[in-house]
Amino acid sequence: MANTYTFELNMTCDGCANAARKVLSKLGDDISDVQISIQDQRVVVTTTLPADSILAVLQKTGLSRFLLLYSTVLYLYYPVLFNYISVLEEENRIFVQFIIVPSKVLI
Repeated sequence: MANTYTFELNMTCDGCANAARKVLSKLGDDISDVQISIQDQRVVVTTTLPADSILAVLQKTGLSRFLLLYSTVLYLYYPVLFNYISVLEEENRIFVQFIIVPSKVLI
């Protein structure tokens, strides 16, 4: 299953964007889509690989700053969040609904 991750890169020109494209292209078929915005300094990657693998590859360019939280929280911390909600429901006999929005989890 493919996931989409957003990374911030310190890109100032087409050369920076091309450096990101070059390292990502080496991952071959594991990458299904790459969108690069120099203006927003963001790279959006759709891949079957885990986020930390993509981050490691992008760090080779020397441009990467960090992985944005939205997809990271959803991908890495959903099991923890789900367990926490399950405990709340069992201990308090309540039903908890949650909505995930960019950079926030509302409970």
